[in-house]
Amino acid sequence: MVILDGRHRYRACMELGIEPWFKPFDGPDSARDYVVSKNLRRRNLTTGQKAMAWEKLCNLTRGRPPEKVVGNAEISALKQSKAAKESGISADAIQQARQVTQHGSPELIRAVESGKVAVSAAAKVAKDLPDHKAQAQMVEAAKEQPRKCRA
Repeated sequence: MVILDGRHRYRACMELGIEPWFKPFDGPDSARDYVVSKNLRRRNLTTGQKAMAWEKLCNLTRGRPPEKVVGNAEISALKQSKAAKESGISADAIQQARQVTQHGSPELIRAVESGKVAVSAAAKVAKDLPDHKAQAQMVEAAKEQPRKCRA
């Protein structure tokens, strides 16, 4: 099953032993467009967070996901150039997100996804420092640095 909206509600139901109900997706747009409008466009995300999310959309496999889909939703891959145009962020940011995803440590990826590290800086670290332990240490060191205030 793929949950397009409400995965936290679903988890809460599972934890409480409540039988969740589902509404099959039958929107006029694709499932991807629905997810984008519900999550990526309305939320206050940093450029890096958006780039990481859009990069994931670019890497989806063609056709249906391997699990059972609610309704007849189809989620398909997206080209980086189209993702950049739809998202309003640069193709470079999406390419940097791919660099982080492919070569970054789990800690570095989480730091970008949480908005703590810029995707451009993380991509440079992932490229220049291939050792995941060293990347993780760098993320930890960055957490200890005092943050500068912006006026």
